Amino acid sequence: MIEKNNKTILFGGDTKMTNKLNVLKDRIIDIAIMPIGAYNPWKKAHCNPEEALSMSKNIGAKYFIPIHCKTFKLGAEPFEEPIDWLRKSVANYNIKLAIDSIGQTFTFG
Repeated sequence: MIEKNNKTILFGGDTKMTNKLNVLKDRIIDIAIMPIGAYNPWKKAHCNPEEALSMSKNIGAKYFIPIHCKTFKLGAEPFEEPIDWLRKSVANYNIKLAIDSIGQTFTFG
């Protein structure tokens, strides 16, 4: 967790689907930075886009920033699959996609 200027950011790093983040439910999480790629074949260590969105929603994150995608091929899944899956699913989770491509910037609104 990073807290600065009244904003809280969760950096998920390498994580798989877990309930361990639920301890943060009573906190205000402004941004969840979560992995969405390299789930194939490393399902035991990485979550897929749907799982990352679900965990972020469970802790009440307002914005979502994906990692483990679009830089270089990390897993066996097709290169664009994680980000395409994320874009199709994000509307179902009541969370805003802050950025979805390298080079974009994000400003709290």
